[in-house]
Amino acid sequence: DVRGLHAYYTELAERFAEAGVDAVAIDYFGRTAGVGGPAERGEGFDFLAQVPQTKPETIQADIAAAAAFSGCILKRPDHASPYVGRGNAYSQLQRPKDAEAEFRRVITLAPNNPTVHQWYATCLLGMGRVEEALAASRRAVALDPLSAVIINDQASVLLSARRYNDAFVAARRALELDSTFAYTRVVL
Repeated sequence: DVRGLHAYYTELAERFAEAGVDAVAIDYFGRTAGVGGPAERGEGFDFLAQVPQTKPETIQADIAAAAAFSGCILKRPDHASPYVGRGNAYSQLQRPKDAEAEFRRVITLAPNNPTVHQWYATCLLGMGRVEEALAASRRAVALDPLSAVIINDQASVLLSARRYNDAFVAARRALELDSTFAYTRVVL
């Protein structure tokens, strides 16, 4: 489909991977038109305007990134880091369900990693699952109660949950831990 990566090709690449065959599905216009497939871009999508902006080197970079994550996972399927990277990549690509799956896998492999719980909370929040995001955020803070970044993210989750007093307390705590942390001032 000229409007983007069709779900068929994503699923086909996943089936190949399950069978042990290297496969990558890439949206050639993801860098120029934004992430989205045919449904998001609609019938009126002007793909011809995107073609001159699509460069072989950026496509190669996407392929290399996918291969790097896959290669790391193949070498160390029990190691959490490549799944974290892939989860973050999916988050950036606005594929929250895929990101969630990767973060859940990391939590299984490294349940005491506070950063993964923090990112998982952000992922869940992005999907509108506020109560689950709150729980993941609480777990992240419990694992690393001295991280201004994690506590700041908790303040954001609390703010989204309309728990304003709790959000304020968390933001103040983040600033106590790191008075130079500018992102906390946005929450306040």
